[in-house]
Amino acid sequence: MSFIVGSEQLSWYLNYGCLWHMIREMCMFQCLAPYHGGTVTFRGNQNGQITRVGEIGIHLYPYIDIVLFVKGLKHNMLSISQL
Repeated sequence: MSFIVGSEQLSWYLNYGCLWHMIREMCMFQCLAPYHGGTVTFRGNQNGQITRVGEIGIHLYPYIDIVLFVKGLKHNMLSISQL
């Protein structure tokens, strides 16, 4: 699934394995708060640090709360279990 913001295309992957929605683009957040501590392990045992948590729902996107901003994430992920 993908959306276009300005001239940039933002892709989302629907994921059965992740517990929370995770995103790599700060521009999509409507509300954002610091998050202290926590990491996410990616395929290949690489880690990304969770630095913020917030809500998205700007422009034409559906509103989704409890979305983690993860440093080092390469793709935006929607958690199927959270939907």
